[in-house]
Amino acid sequence: MRTFWEHSVAVGALAQVLGKATGHGAAERLFVAGILHDIGRLVMFKKLPHAAVETIYYARANQTPMVVAENEVLGFTHPQVGGLLLRAWKFPEALVAIVACHHNPLACPDNIEPSILHLADIMAIALGLTPPASAMVPTLEPAAWTTLGLAPEALPELAEEALAQVDDIISAFFPTKKN
Repeated sequence: MRTFWEHSVAVGALAQVLGKATGHGAAERLFVAGILHDIGRLVMFKKLPHAAVETIYYARANQTPMVVAENEVLGFTHPQVGGLLLRAWKFPEALVAIVACHHNPLACPDNIEPSILHLADIMAIALGLTPPASAMVPTLEPAAWTTLGLAPEALPELAEEALAQVDDIISAFFPTKKN
């Protein structure tokens, strides 16, 4: 669970920093979206534990991102489950859309915030803050990158800014370092 929350906090902090850098999105909403973006995975592991584990084996055996493995094995994905859960819990529709579209930002009509979360998730995984069971970094949607209008050389500084926040937040929840 610690690894799950480290990844979630990292995605939230990165989304917030990326939103500020691009001049798009509400910082608080982006942070919350990052925290909640993989909630569908928790539901899948709780309600369908054997099938969820099968997606891990499938992803590793086929060297494919978990979201692709979920769709292949289960016929649905964690963003879909997360979006449905947040909608059932009456979260604001903007937040539901960000979570539901974070692996396919172009599926949402207003795709700037899902694109921000999409990049934040990929950056967190590439930086080693991986969600449990992830076998590889998901593919960046080129149109999402274009939508954001960021210069690639800006990413290291933005990552550094976000990671400083991650360390502070994680140490508040988990006072001892993980081994």
